[in-house]
Order: sequence, then structure tokens, then C-alpha cells
Amino acid sequence: MIQSLGIRTATPVLRDVRPRVRVPARVVADARGQARLQARVDGWIERLLVRAVGQPVAAGSVVAEIYAPELVQAQEELLLGPDTAGPARERLRRLGIADADIERVRRSGSSMRRLPLRAPVAGVVTELGVREGSRVTPETLVVDIAGRNAVWIEAQLFPAQRRLLGRTFAARFTLPGSPGEAWSSASGSLVPVADAITQTLAVRFAVGDAADLPLGTVLDAEIDGDARTGVLLVPASAVIRTSLGDRVLVERAPRRFVPTEVTLGQRYGEEVEIRDGLAATDRIVVSGQFLLDAEASLQAGLAQMQDAAAGASP
Repeated sequence: MIQSLGIRTATPVLRDVRPRVRVPARVVADARGQARLQARVDGWIERLLVRAVGQPVAAGSVVAEIYAPELVQAQEELLLGPDTAGPARERLRRLGIADADIERVRRSGSSMRRLPLRAPVAGVVTELGVREGSRVTPETLVVDIAGRNAVWIEAQLFPAQRRLLGRTFAARFTLPGSPGEAWSSASGSLVPVADAITQTLAVRFAVGDAADLPLGTVLDAEIDGDARTGVLLVPASAVIRTSLGDRVLVERAPRRFVPTEVTLGQRYGEEVEIRDGLAATDRIVVSGQFLLDAEASLQAGLAQMQDAAAGASP
């Protein structure tokens, strides 16, 4: 019967492992490189050079040109003479006008109707708050810019996955459909605030060489957690899963197999952790045609094995 069923036995193994989960991830802007350009006066956007979200901008490039009576008045004071030039220059700086544009007004000897508003950093426009002709106030957002020198890759973990991984995170990211490309990070930081809708926790990884990926790109993430030592593992093929629980067949005596209930832990590749029910010295069935049988037949077979083992002499 052992030969006809193809039964093979082996002992569990103790091994050091690292838990791993596979989850989707997304490229998001690194908040440390984001900048916001706002109007600091009451006025009107008479010319807008940035037209859409996603448009790249260079540091110091003109984003918009603004007309504001307060700016015109400050320019006139700049040109009145040395007594008013210093305070007027500082006032224009505080209203968001670059030194180069202030100097251009001084050299020209006449005030300009429109003054430029320039991008504070190089990056990509993630939010556009005005249109050409819009009236603005000091609170008005002109553009929000995400710096492209670095990005975050953000993965979402459910609480159970978070507890499984522990406190240490290392990850490898791949682009769906491009298995040859991969990005990695040796450490990630957990955001200790659960999403109100999905109840997931975000883990952010700083990946400098992923800066060429467009913001919002979806990636596949493999996240490794804290290393664990001395984990008892058996082949996944050795576990019999039924509606009444998980079992393995233990060889208690030569050619005598006893169904034994076990408590499973995390799966690691083709092996599964046994948390309770087995010892490292037990010999178990790791393969056999009967393991693939329907549950009804399987229950009957397990009962027969149990009866046979109980009636056998030690």
C-alpha cells in the first residue's frame, strides 16, 4: 500500500527565515522635496506658463506673471531714489519677487506692469490652483511642485501583515510586465496612521534610482520583515487541509501513520511553519497520492488510519 500510494516520509527542519509579503505599491512624491508657490499679494494672473498637472518645471523658471497694484507701487518706490530703494527692494523680496527681476527693474529705470513668479525647485507640477486671468490673494495657491531628485515608493499593509513583518522592512519592487527591471530599498519607515477607509498602514521606502518612474506608477512589492530563528518547517505538500482543521500524518511506528492536528504559521515558499502539534524529531508523510483525494474520502481514510494505529501493538 505504501508503494502504491507513493508515500514518502521526512522529518521537519529548523531553519532561520524572514517573513515576506507581496503587496502592491505606488510611486509618490517625496514630501521632503515638495514646494508650494503662492501669491503673496492681491492681483491677477495675466500670463500663465504652466498649463497642466504633470508638466515639468526647472528651478527658477517663470511659472506665471502677475499684475498687482501693490507690486507696481513698490517698483515706483524702488526707482524714487536711494532713500526708498532699500525698503522697496526688501518689500518686493517679501512679496515673492526674485532678486534678478528686482535688479532688472532698477536697471530699466521704469516699473513693469507684470512681474514673474518663479518655481522654487525643479520638479513636476502636482497641483495647479489658478488659470490665466484668475484673481489671486495672498492665500491663493499658484502651483504645487514635487521635486524629482528623489521619490518614495509607498506600500500598503494590513494590520496582520504588519504584525507578521515586525519592525524591520526591506523591499524589492518590480514593474508589472517588465520582470527585468527592479528597485530595492534596505529600509522602510512605517507611517503610524491607519487609512480611515481601507484600514491599511503605509510603509515608505526612499529609492533614489526610481526617480525616473512617473508619479502614481503601480509596482509589485516583496517586503521582507524581521529575521526569525529556529522556525519549525514542513513541506506544504505534507499538510492536509480539511474543514475540521489542518493535519499531518506522523509515523509513530514503522508503517503505522497517525493523523495529527497541527497549528500552522506563515508560509515560506514551498514550506509552511508549524507552530504547534509537531516536534523536530517526528517523521511525517510529505507526499502521497491520497493527499490529493476528495475531502469525503480523505476523512474516511484518516479515520481508518486512526483506528489501525490505535489497534496496533507498540
